[in-house]
Amino acid sequence: MSFYRVIKQEGTWWFLSPKGERFFSLGVNCVNMGEPEYSGRNPAYCALRFYPDAKHWTEDTLSRLREWGFNTIGGWSDIETLRQHWKEHMPYTVVLHVGSRLGMPWNDMFHPQTAHQVDEIVRELTAPYREDPHLLGWFTDNELGWWDDSLFLHFLKQPPQNTTRHKMIELLRRHYRHDIHRVRADFDIGDAKRFEDIQQVTLVSGGRGMEVINRFTFLLAQRYYQLMHDAIRRYDRNHLILGDRYHDFYPLEVARASARYVDVVSTNHGADWIDGSNSHYFFYTLNRITGKPVLVTEFYFCAHENRSGNRNTPPNTNFPTVQTQRERANGARTNVADYAQRPYLIGAHWFQYYDEPTFGRSDGENYNMGLIDIHNQPYEQLVVAFRSVVVNRIHAEAESASPRSQICIPRAEEPPLDGLHGWDKTVSWIPPDSQHPVADLYVCWQPSHLFIALHATDWVDASLYPQRKIPREERMHCRLKVRIVEERELTVWFGDVQPTEVSDQRVEVKSWNVATRYTVVLKIPAQLLGVAEIRQGESTHLRGVLFTHSRAEQTTWNKRLVMGD
Repeated sequence: MSFYRVIKQEGTWWFLSPKGERFFSLGVNCVNMGEPEYSGRNPAYCALRFYPDAKHWTEDTLSRLREWGFNTIGGWSDIETLRQHWKEHMPYTVVLHVGSRLGMPWNDMFHPQTAHQVDEIVRELTAPYREDPHLLGWFTDNELGWWDDSLFLHFLKQPPQNTTRHKMIELLRRHYRHDIHRVRADFDIGDAKRFEDIQQVTLVSGGRGMEVINRFTFLLAQRYYQLMHDAIRRYDRNHLILGDRYHDFYPLEVARASARYVDVVSTNHGADWIDGSNSHYFFYTLNRITGKPVLVTEFYFCAHENRSGNRNTPPNTNFPTVQTQRERANGARTNVADYAQRPYLIGAHWFQYYDEPTFGRSDGENYNMGLIDIHNQPYEQLVVAFRSVVVNRIHAEAESASPRSQICIPRAEEPPLDGLHGWDKTVSWIPPDSQHPVADLYVCWQPSHLFIALHATDWVDASLYPQRKIPREERMHCRLKVRIVEERELTVWFGDVQPTEVSDQRVEVKSWNVATRYTVVLKIPAQLLGVAEIRQGESTHLRGVLFTHSRAEQTTWNKRLVMGD
């Protein structure tokens, strides 16, 4: 019996079916019958309002999905009903939720009892599907709490008998060569005289304490992935392990720890920009740091114009939301084509089959995310958009970006200060020199100004610092050196909750953020670079280094740029 596999051919990753057919997985989450009964108090999708039974729902739903171009059943779908009634199978996935059942990664992960509990849960949950060749693979969890800084503080406060805390103290001993005085260069540890006495810390500004926090994060994540891998492989040696679906963000050490234990690394991800386009670094680095293909396990677009009454709240999420269904369809089309053209991505799963209830889910989330509304009617423009994107063909033509011998940056028609909306993010992107970048840099120009944009990820817990205030030198910041005739050195500080600052007040700066992603745009007058105006064909030398995660991560650029048309 054959099962699904992954394969890399000519630099591009694919899923491989049991019949030997390669495919880019375009899936849909929450393919289920919705609410068991319809309630007028909070109207929601209820399949039994529209179909006489589960058999008719299955046949019509799978027919729809195939017609719209989808080829995979994503997470939280009613697999039992689908398998019972389908005439033609479709590959499907299962979310096990092993770690979340046990409180991972906040529980005592290194306690021997934890391994036993993982084994019992995996044995029970995998039993119905182990022999099914139509199962694409297992997700071990969804959006676990990989907030590394908080985890470090959490385990310091645990009692001495906590096995994971014991591992942390041993790590501190080794890192600081059994000399507690060395710790004080990186952390304020109060009156602690022994490593065992450390229960509360704050980072010393300018120190290297984040290095040991990262090492602990790696240790914790490695334990998680090994437990999941070993338990799954004890009962199922055939199906793919698809990762734990990151929460639109991943600490590098967590992703690095997963590499030996997963077949695919997975992440939920909303488009970086409202036009459906995405940053370069996010997926590239995830692939480079793990060596594994990347599966986008949730992506979405919402519109205020919808037939379910969704208000698209709360508004402070990273769910791309536009005004009309036409805009929504255009954004989704761009989004999925963007994913398909990346050789290191292996699939993308839409969240979700139907809209959320009119007055929101039980957790308050209320979004127009469906391919269909709560009345079982497809959003025609959206499904036509999906049908128009031939993902396998686009993916077959995917190419890795090759280094450009000369980088021509585009001229901007209008001053581009509204985030990165309207930028040509393909030609204005400046390739980094770093192996694992956590930021993008974009450049464009007008005769009067040079525009530099940074889009970066930052993650740091303010509680690591005294008075919960991150010092300026520890904030995310970028040092830039730009030269046309005269070299100008600039530093811009952005991220966290403090105002964005730039070292030269003659440079205009604007910034935005959504969750852990931050964007800043600099408008640099030509006079600062030693010229009355910038001209086409003129060249500039740009050097930059961006520090993030309390200076623990860096992204660098060193490029000569030519002003194009």
